[in-house]
Amino acid sequence: MIQLHKSVAMRCALALAAAVGLGSSLAMAADEAPAPLLTQGINDAGGGKPLEDAHVKVGGYVQGSWTYSMSDPNNPTIAGRLFDFENQDLTLNGIALFAERAVDASQGKFDIGGRIDFLYGGDGRFTHSNGLFDDNQHGDMQYDITQAFVEVAVPVGRGLTLNIGKFITPIGYEYVDPTKNGLYSHGYLFNFGAPFSQTGITGKMPISDQVTVMAGVTRGWDQSLEDNNGAIDFLGQVEYKPDSQWDTYLTLSVGPQQADAYGYRTLLDGLIYYTMNDKVTIGGEAMYAIEADVPGTSDDYSQWYGLAVYPSYTVCPHAILNSRLEWFCDNDGVRGVGANNVFDVAIGVSILPLASERHIGAAFKIRPEIRFDYADDKAFDNGNAYSQTTFAVDAVLAF
Repeated sequence: MIQLHKSVAMRCALALAAAVGLGSSLAMAADEAPAPLLTQGINDAGGGKPLEDAHVKVGGYVQGSWTYSMSDPNNPTIAGRLFDFENQDLTLNGIALFAERAVDASQGKFDIGGRIDFLYGGDGRFTHSNGLFDDNQHGDMQYDITQAFVEVAVPVGRGLTLNIGKFITPIGYEYVDPTKNGLYSHGYLFNFGAPFSQTGITGKMPISDQVTVMAGVTRGWDQSLEDNNGAIDFLGQVEYKPDSQWDTYLTLSVGPQQADAYGYRTLLDGLIYYTMNDKVTIGGEAMYAIEADVPGTSDDYSQWYGLAVYPSYTVCPHAILNSRLEWFCDNDGVRGVGANNVFDVAIGVSILPLASERHIGAAFKIRPEIRFDYADDKAFDNGNAYSQTTFAVDAVLAF
């Protein structure tokens, strides 16, 4: 998989995800995980032999949501949000489909595969990359190809995997795909700290039983068929997994991101996943970024950085408590947060009412959530409040 940490992230929820069919593209990172429900349905209908012979899997999800601002109920938008910015508006976030043929470079043979993901819905307004469906789309419902890449297994060393094309960035803890997140809402680090996608070529290889490295070049943050400056940037990552309980990642992105190709941007992101036991897991992220000569600022360098912690507790097969505690700092206001320092605390529960059933309903989950945001400036309620409280609920069906 092109997302070095994303392909194995949230191992804490993998067993449950596989059992109930949730997060199908996450589950398929594990050899023992079942195929997505759509693939299973095609197989059960007798039409899956060509897919099975080609080692191709297909799947997707449908997501809808509703968010309510308790602090500013008359405002149609919610400050500091992106995918969930609409107040009291039922939203079809997305109908998504994917097709994938994964390769396994550890088998010691040459192989070619790849993946493509199609998205239509409200989330499509925010996932566009430069030059790919970002023109002539209007309204609340938009379409996008969030990923489209070729994957090549090369029998070199312990196995080299090359990825060529557009892929979801390996930076960060949270995902564009909602089936892989514990909470419905996204944090500031995800919304404002890093890109959603990158387009280029990367290669990854295990160098020991505990360490895997990835390195490559991309056209830049959220650039694809067009490039805002014609320059490339470097993308690299190191995974260190000392044992079955711990998994850590360090990701580096360096390069010019501005339209004039000046002003290098450097981002360093660290992730930790800890599985305490079969019920308690904790994830963490630390991000630091610095950029030179940002237009509209008087400083030679602008910085943004933050921390987030994601505790999770599995109450039973039908309910998982999830939470996020986050701080994000945008000193020069270059990321559009609206304040120097913002904080959020979110608590939600993933309810899987039919988790034990053996049909498509087993892949259905509902996620109510309450969230409190605070800023050191009046960033909320049209610049009149230091804080806001929201309630949200979404429903996701993975297939």
